[in-house]
Amino acid sequence: MTIPDGRVRQLKDQLIRAKVYLGIGPIRANPHLVRELRLRIKDTQRAVEVILNKGKQIQDDCAAVVKKLRAMVHSSEEQLRIHKKQEMFLTQLAAKTISKGLHCLPLRLSNEYFSLNSSQQQFPYQEKFERPDLYHYALFSDNILATAVVVNSTMSNANVSA
Repeated sequence: MTIPDGRVRQLKDQLIRAKVYLGIGPIRANPHLVRELRLRIKDTQRAVEVILNKGKQIQDDCAAVVKKLRAMVHSSEEQLRIHKKQEMFLTQLAAKTISKGLHCLPLRLSNEYFSLNSSQQQFPYQEKFERPDLYHYALFSDNILATAVVVNSTMSNANVSA
């Protein structure tokens, strides 16, 4: 039994005792005591009623907050589901719109190079690889198409200036 429970029981016992006293003959003979006892009982009942109403308002407010939070969670989950659906659609769209030739270009180029005879695997202009007066570039990229454009542009400009 906690302290608040004990206090509530004590208050309840006091109210019951006060009502019993109102029914006892010798106390009924004293109208001043009866009137004061009834007044105190009513005051106590009103005070308890006011406190209970405040507690009910707080509980109702909590219920409204819980309801609102649940609605927000549901809305967020719905938005998440919609965004996941959009992500799946856009991923599939991107996979379908990139041509297979571009997607598999590095694999295809490697395959073609290694399927050549060893005599054909020699690069043209191999003598230029060792010339210090020429510039050598290293290009690292995941974007094959952009890399191909840069290499073609560099090659065509190098041929023009030579």
